[in-house]
Amino acid sequence: MIGWLGRSGSSTASLTAEEKKQCIDELRGRFSEKDISESWAELILEVRSWNLETATVMVQNILAWRCDNLPVTWEEVKPVMDTGAIMMLDENPDGLGVWIIHLYRLLQVDWNEDGQTDKYIRAAVYCAETMANRVREGRWIAVINCAGITIPPHSFLAKFTTVLQANYPGRLHKMLMYPVGGVIVQLVKSCLYMLKPKTRKKVDFVSTFEDLCTETGLSQEQLPGDLVDAAAAEAKKGGELVKIPAWRVKTHSHKVAVGAVVEWGFRVVGNSTIKFELRFTPDGELNPREEDGDTPTVAGGASVLKQEDRLTELRGDFKAASAGALDFVFDNTSCYIQSKLVVLFLNRNAL
Repeated sequence: MIGWLGRSGSSTASLTAEEKKQCIDELRGRFSEKDISESWAELILEVRSWNLETATVMVQNILAWRCDNLPVTWEEVKPVMDTGAIMMLDENPDGLGVWIIHLYRLLQVDWNEDGQTDKYIRAAVYCAETMANRVREGRWIAVINCAGITIPPHSFLAKFTTVLQANYPGRLHKMLMYPVGGVIVQLVKSCLYMLKPKTRKKVDFVSTFEDLCTETGLSQEQLPGDLVDAAAAEAKKGGELVKIPAWRVKTHSHKVAVGAVVEWGFRVVGNSTIKFELRFTPDGELNPREEDGDTPTVAGGASVLKQEDRLTELRGDFKAASAGALDFVFDNTSCYIQSKLVVLFLNRNAL
C-alpha cells in the first residue's frame, strides 16, 4: 500500500514516475476499471495532491453523482442550447474544448419557474461531459461573456460552479472574462495574489476580440458573431466607434457651422446601456475637457438634451444658431467594470 503519497510531510514534486504509476494503479484497483480510466485517475490524483485517501473519496462522490444524473441527451438539452446562453465551440489546436456562458442571456431566464435551474445545469453538464470525453486533452477553456450586464445571475452561477467543481475537477484549463478592460482589469489582477497559484493562472480578463481569439486559440470564423467586434464592422458603414471606459464620462466633440442642421444617432453595442447628454458650446466659450484624467468629467457649454435613463440607442437632430462645438456626452460612471462601445452616426455633410 502506498496511501502515504501526497500526505503532509511528503513532497509530490519528489514523486518518481514509477511511484505515480503505482498510485494510479492502486486508485484504479479500488474501483471497476470501466469506471475510472488511467488518465482520469491521474487527473483526480493531481487535484488531490496525490493523496490516495482523499482521491478515493472524491471518486466515490463523483461516481455516485454520475449514477444519479447521467446520461444527459442532446434531445433533452436542445431547447436550452438553442437559446445561446450556453454554447460549445470547436476544439482548439491544443486539443482543448471551448465553451461560452452568455450572462446576459441567462439574465433573461425566469429562474423562479419550476425546473428552470435544473434544465440549464443539465445543459452545462451535457457540454462538460461531451468535452471531457471527446476533446483530445479532456479539458476546456470557459469564456464568460459579460457584455450588457451589471449584475450576474448569482443563483444559477452558484449552482453551476458547485456542480462542475465537484464533478469535473481539474478539467478547467482557463477562464476568460470578456469583455472586461481598462484600469479595472489591472486592479482585479493585482488582487489575484490572494488565490492559490494554480487557480490564479486559470483566470484572465480579455478586453478585445483579437485577444479573445489569441486566448482561445480559435479564429474569428470559429467564434460566434455576438463575440465579434461588430461595432467596428458597423462603423465602416457610416458610423464612428466610440469607446467609453468603465466609470468614466466620454465626450465626443464635433465643430458645426452657423445654421448647420446635424442629424445624429447612436447605438450601444452588445445589449448594453448608457446615459447620454447632448451639449452645445458656441465659439469663444469653449471649456477645457479632461477626458483622460483620474476622475469622471463632463463637457462645458449648454445642455441641449439630457436623458436621465440609461439608453441602448437614440436618434435626433440639431440646428446650430451659431458656430461652435456639438458635444455627445456618454456617461458610463455607473459601471465599475465594463467599458462600453458606442456607434455614433452623424450627417457629416451638415458639419
